[in-house]
Amino acid sequence: MKDRLIIVAFYSPQNDDPWLNRLVATVDGPSCHVELAFPEGLFAQRKNEHTMDAVCVYHGGNVEIVQKRYSKDSYKLYYVPVTSTQWTSMRQKAVQLCETNIGFSQYAMLATFVHILPTLNVISDHNATCCSILTTQILQHGGVLERNINARRTTPSCLAKLLKTSTNIPSFCFGITPLRLEKMRLVT
Repeated sequence: MKDRLIIVAFYSPQNDDPWLNRLVATVDGPSCHVELAFPEGLFAQRKNEHTMDAVCVYHGGNVEIVQKRYSKDSYKLYYVPVTSTQWTSMRQKAVQLCETNIGFSQYAMLATFVHILPTLNVISDHNATCCSILTTQILQHGGVLERNINARRTTPSCLAKLLKTSTNIPSFCFGITPLRLEKMRLVT
């Protein structure tokens, strides 16, 4: 029974965003960033829920779990129904990745766009990641996306298309958020 939700949050840059965000969206838009959030309950039942844990990786940083409120209007949120087992499995995988200090890799990000670049052990750390690789791998771990998808070739916009066409997702809905983003680091 699909009694939980995960949220896949896609970010589209604004005109005042850093140039790299705008470049990524220009090359393969509209999104330049994606992350996965774990609300504690169904939103319809938890109207007062404002923040949730999210697993993310940013340029120059490591995979981390932060508390977020998706209230910036440039986020598009995909609400994906999952079972409690899937939710727990993906959350545990996120914590595990956070604890291993896997870092953001510009090469890994570039290789998602430029398919002539090799993705195997040619970079110094084969676990290096970017936002779309991280999110895709966690979704695959939970059985939301098919395991035969090459996560290292998945851009944020490609991931949005994969979610829309996945046979493992019976239904999902999406929305946008009206206010500003808030973020607080969690100690795990």
